[in-house]
Amino acid sequence: MMNHLFISYSRKDIDAVNLIAEKLRKAGVDVWQDISGPGTGIPFSTKWFSVIEEAIHMAGGAVIIKSDNWKQSNPCSQEMNLIICCDLPYLEISPESVLNDIDAVFARVMSFIEKNVITKKNEKRTELFAAAYEIESGVNPSRLIKNTKNFVSSFISNIADYLYFRRLIKKGRYDSLNPELFPYIKKYLRALIRTMIFKTVGVVAVSLLVITAIIFIRALPEAMIVGSEQNKATYYGQYAAASINNVQKYDPVLAMSMAEDLDEKYLTVTSYYSLCTGGTQLTDAVLPDKVLTPDDKEYDAVMSAESYESSQKYQTEPSADSGGIILTENETGKKRTVNTTSEVNGIAWDKRGEILAFSAGAKVFVCDAVGNGAPIPLFENYEQVSDLKITDIDGSLYVAAVTDRNNILLWKSPFNEREDSDRSTDFGVFTEGDEPAAVYIDGRDIVIKTSGGEQIISPDIPEEYGNIKTPYYSVTSDGSKIAFICENDTGTRIVCISLKDNSILIDAPTDYPATAVTFSRDGNSIYASAEQCAIIHIDLTAGTIEYGPYSNLYFANISAYGSRYVLSDYYGKCCIFDGTVMTEDMGSVNYSGMMLFSMAVNSEKGYLFTVNRGAGTTAGCSRFNLNTGEINLFVVPEIPKVDANTSVALSEDGKYVAFGYPDGRIRVYEQEHMYLIFDSVCIGESVSAISFGKDDSLIYILGSAGKIYTHELPKLLLSDDLDSMRANWATITQRLSDKKASYYEAVSADTDTDQN
Repeated sequence: MMNHLFISYSRKDIDAVNLIAEKLRKAGVDVWQDISGPGTGIPFSTKWFSVIEEAIHMAGGAVIIKSDNWKQSNPCSQEMNLIICCDLPYLEISPESVLNDIDAVFARVMSFIEKNVITKKNEKRTELFAAAYEIESGVNPSRLIKNTKNFVSSFISNIADYLYFRRLIKKGRYDSLNPELFPYIKKYLRALIRTMIFKTVGVVAVSLLVITAIIFIRALPEAMIVGSEQNKATYYGQYAAASINNVQKYDPVLAMSMAEDLDEKYLTVTSYYSLCTGGTQLTDAVLPDKVLTPDDKEYDAVMSAESYESSQKYQTEPSADSGGIILTENETGKKRTVNTTSEVNGIAWDKRGEILAFSAGAKVFVCDAVGNGAPIPLFENYEQVSDLKITDIDGSLYVAAVTDRNNILLWKSPFNEREDSDRSTDFGVFTEGDEPAAVYIDGRDIVIKTSGGEQIISPDIPEEYGNIKTPYYSVTSDGSKIAFICENDTGTRIVCISLKDNSILIDAPTDYPATAVTFSRDGNSIYASAEQCAIIHIDLTAGTIEYGPYSNLYFANISAYGSRYVLSDYYGKCCIFDGTVMTEDMGSVNYSGMMLFSMAVNSEKGYLFTVNRGAGTTAGCSRFNLNTGEINLFVVPEIPKVDANTSVALSEDGKYVAFGYPDGRIRVYEQEHMYLIFDSVCIGESVSAISFGKDDSLIYILGSAGKIYTHELPKLLLSDDLDSMRANWATITQRLSDKKASYYEAVSADTDTDQN
């Protein structure tokens, strides 16, 4: 009996999909299709891609309904990547062939199942990947091992499985094919070995072990018992942290209960940061700020408030991928997509037509259309939303969701007041100093932004030089110079401008296409990544230009690394160059094979942090150890091109790294172990640049609409003192408890919290 057959398709080809799926089901084939609702497929109010991942890992084979619609769909691309990573046999068919000759296509699929799916090799592959996926999800590996009542046959079966799995792994190169899941594959094999050992030992050995254990425990020093308790506490703390963080994405109220019930003795240094993260996230934007029932005096006022389903500034339409909204600016015709994981079923605008709220699947989102930020999720449906409004209550703007049980859920708008400006940017650079300035390029103008205002420099650059290549420019740490690349059909040139008097310091056409630039620490040299020659060095003092001799290397990005320079190519691999453009190959930075948007390096420790700006990948950003070549993947975006980071900053003391995101979110990690110690939506627009203040307690943020914000980091979060961390956790837990009590008190006792 085979596992289900997974179907990957675009919703635009649904007629052909339903036709072949129905015929296969009638023939007894278990078909998995992402249909919302009960039954086979994705249930309502479920995290969409998690269910897709599970379905692919558990599948015996896949059928790809391949069309232009499928090729252009980002979710389909993710599904295909996962199918390849799982070594899942698949068959490609076109929707036209299904509609033209369903019987012929049906015969092809059945032949594919017989030859590629219901084979011993594929059944074992499915068993292996399904087990690994379940282990990753928290299932005990020993529970997945097949056993029979007959001791001998069970033992022989376990040995045969182990040997077959070993050959399968080696031949399939699963370590490189699916490096994220491979550790769990190894856990499953280790569980098989342990099972065989236990069965071999038998009853006599178990008896001897019991006797030995009794003697050993009686002689065990007290210090070792204490150590064991500490290890147990660490284990439980880490497990609890993982559980809370996982549950809070789906059921914040349950996560709060789990956090509240956690025994303090399980709070350890290693588990604290994750636990604190769960608490911080829960207090930010998950539960409503207020719940109104029909008995509340404000209820009628909110219900009667005017609702705006359209904006005078934007036109809205569903996106082609059935997840999100396309916004078209009325004045310019400029379009952008606000992405979500499922189809939008209700929208509302504020009175000015700038802030958009919408419901999609199991969530309510809000975004600042003018600020170009990604949507911020507000809550998971405990009740179905029947209407949305954005309304003013006591001088503050609120998103109001009316539920099918006639409750009104209110969230205060997360967006800061934005100054009116014609300027906007996706990328910027902060200078150093007590009050750093942000520098960015807008068209052919250079904007120098401070908290006190802005200065515009318009360098005299001939039009025939072409466009300024953004975002691959650089500013000296003291803010005195900017270097950028001009690009036209014939080639590139590197230009350096003085930000003090607007003079051109260098104007150098390059023999090879330059792709990105950075200054040396003293600001007297410019280094550029390039195609065909790898690296270019310009000495500003001498006015000389030097090329690397590496004709087969095509690099797309560059970052300073002490007195050396790190370059990454178009596939995320990197090399280290010294000041004389000699190289040392360090291998891959980003195993997903995606080009990096930008990089930052901790020169003392050799940590390279990447920014991928979406890049159409599920890999997110990474920490890479330049000393060892070790890749530490630590941020996986929930929505590709949305949750992937936009900017990065390192603290002056090298302890922390901060990432900015398109939804205005800031995440701060401790660099050494990558503990997430702060996570909050700090501004209501995309983060274009960030910088730490001198004492790490302050972060400067440049928003995409050109405004500088400052945000204070909670000092206890940055503390190394265990007592301070525990005191902070107790405060957070109390806040969670109060908020949970308020929520339950407002919502009637029969409210459905199972996400109907």
